[in-house]
Amino acid sequence: MAGSLGTASSAAVGGSVATALSFAIVHCIGCIGCFACARCFACLGCARCVDCVGCVGCYNCSGLRNAVGQRNVHA
Repeated sequence: MAGSLGTASSAAVGGSVATALSFAIVHCIGCIGCFACARCFACLGCARCVDCVGCVGCYNCSGLRNAVGQRNVHA
């Protein structure tokens, strides 16, 4: 519905709400391996995708950082 308003700000708010909901779902039921977190909501550099579903050979690990800003342990 936010996109129907036709403004960038409403789309941004809608996106942030969708992101929050998606992460809430992951925390509640766990990762189901759909990669929606990276594909739909952009990488946040937290490396949780690797922790949840394992290495998929994308080589993004060299740029990922965990929540405290350290190098991803999987890199």
